[in-house]
Amino acid sequence: MKFALIAEKKAKEPLSLWCRGLGVSRAGFYAWRRRPECQHQRDDQRLSVLVQESHERSRKTYGSPRVHADLVPKGEHVSRKRVIRHHERARPACGAQYPESPIRSRAAQPALGRRHHRIADRQQRQQSVPGRDRRPIRSIRRRVGTEVFHNQQRRHSSIGNVPPAEAERRYRERLALSQAA
Repeated sequence: MKFALIAEKKAKEPLSLWCRGLGVSRAGFYAWRRRPECQHQRDDQRLSVLVQESHERSRKTYGSPRVHADLVPKGEHVSRKRVIRHHERARPACGAQYPESPIRSRAAQPALGRRHHRIADRQQRQQSVPGRDRRPIRSIRRRVGTEVFHNQQRRHSSIGNVPPAEAERRYRERLALSQAA
């Protein structure tokens, strides 16, 4: 860490001044510059790229739990906390901006009580969903399957952070096993 700071600042001020101030030798600084990067740093750089790619592929909607769930099947042996650290570092680079939802932004609304908010939320949802009768959609879904109606890449937390096609495949396997028994 000290040597990295010296390398950054040595163009503006003498190297010997920085080495003396931080309590390191000049020979130690030059030896540090010649050393190859350690394996952990190389892994960190590669992981940062993978985290950023996963975040971009999800249209900047995945948080660190889904990014971690996205990396594990690819054979990446990485802890959840390490993914969180890289995700937080990569967030500014990814340009993740989370817009305020009109339903969730209570701070801008006057304090009128829970009942008022529930009514306002219900009215807003009714206005945003054209046609309240969903029965025809359900019957079409049954005929064509989930691949038409679901984003096949998105990992859904309600079904174990797997894509819908994978969840449906697992369900069919369990169903076949239960019917065979």
